[in-house]
Amino acid sequence: MQKITSFTIDHLKLQPGVYVSRKDPVGDSLITTFDIRMTSPNEEPVMNTAEVHTIEHLGATFLRNHPDFGSKTIYFGPMGCRTGFYLLLAGDYTSGDIVPLMTEMFTFIRDYHDEVPGASPKDCGNYLDMNLSMANYLANRFLTEVLTDIKEDRLVYPEYILSLLSGGEHCCKISDTIKRKIAVPLNVHNYLPSLYTQLIQHILITYSKYFFVFLIFFHFFKKISPYQPQEFPPTHSGSHCFGLQAALCGRLAQSSPAHAASRPKQ
Repeated sequence: MQKITSFTIDHLKLQPGVYVSRKDPVGDSLITTFDIRMTSPNEEPVMNTAEVHTIEHLGATFLRNHPDFGSKTIYFGPMGCRTGFYLLLAGDYTSGDIVPLMTEMFTFIRDYHDEVPGASPKDCGNYLDMNLSMANYLANRFLTEVLTDIKEDRLVYPEYILSLLSGGEHCCKISDTIKRKIAVPLNVHNYLPSLYTQLIQHILITYSKYFFVFLIFFHFFKKISPYQPQEFPPTHSGSHCFGLQAALCGRLAQSSPAHAASRPKQ
């Protein structure tokens, strides 16, 4: 079978950006499919399903209610590889045409702190798989690192891809292919700190509230607890004993020769 267009993209060179993936005629109209790439494929950790699911709910809600693009929105949803999203709009557009729209949408997602639309058992088939905090973080990162003052190389696929799509058979040299083959393991090691950073941030965001509740409970319990450790007088060896250990120390002290000698004779 013929390879579909999206599989002809060299994902070892693809960087986060807003790209036109394809344009398909439907009757007298044209549908433009956009590649909203949020992470660098095969170089950095992919997004988890919870934050992807949250971005999907928020993004779709925003687009369907947009005054200009609401009626033109055909579909917005995640890629199976979890490195980005696809947006389908009715009409003939370039990537630059929707940069303002994407800026609006990701600003909305970044600043959203209310109940996620459709996050209920009645409205969604996996409503518990949500992570709004990470969705806020990823939206902010995409805004600051990609959409703000976006460059031309983040709006169109690399030049060799355009050559490939137009029928060029020798767009990739052998030496370039070898470089791209060794790029993955090298880049994976380079991005391990990014993986650890995201993991630590996810843990802190998710579990910090429970940690503070535990600290408050422990402090309160310590104050109201009736038990206070009692210190007993020093033994013959000068050491201090507490609790059950004190009883043992006392027994040992009473059975010692020094203690026996100090007792009055009967």
